[in-house]
Amino acid sequence: MGYLKERELRTMTDLELFFAENTEDIAEVEYVASARFKDKKGKPLHWKLKALTPAQNDELKKKCLKRVPVFGNKGQYREEFDQMQYVMLLTANTVSFPDLNNVSLQQSWSKKVGYDIMTPTDLLNAMLTAGEYDLLTAKCQEVSGYEDINEDADTAKN
Repeated sequence: MGYLKERELRTMTDLELFFAENTEDIAEVEYVASARFKDKKGKPLHWKLKALTPAQNDELKKKCLKRVPVFGNKGQYREEFDQMQYVMLLTANTVSFPDLNNVSLQQSWSKKVGYDIMTPTDLLNAMLTAGEYDLLTAKCQEVSGYEDINEDADTAKN
């Protein structure tokens, strides 16, 4: 009986490590998406990236499901996941600064590129070069937890 109590106590202590108050908050990450954006002192501006919650991520995934007809089966459809759209939405929704939904910012870039910018993904495509965009996309995926945590554990062991 004493063994069970000691085991229960040890288990409760281990379990308490998962309590909300014992967990680090998910902080915004600063990232220089492009050296072309500079502050008044000429230093590159830091963008802010915030990890998505699972609920936010689920909403993005739902937006990326498309109904497509099944070839040869009239009236039948299947769902197809648009991975490219998902990555674009994940990136745009991870950026918390600058505010990609800001109408003034969108209008500013609309004038520069000569077409209407109506969405955060359109704005990112106007603001960044292809390489800058790809690097930002990779960083946004990392910020939202799409990284190899085992790699981090191996690094910590060494």
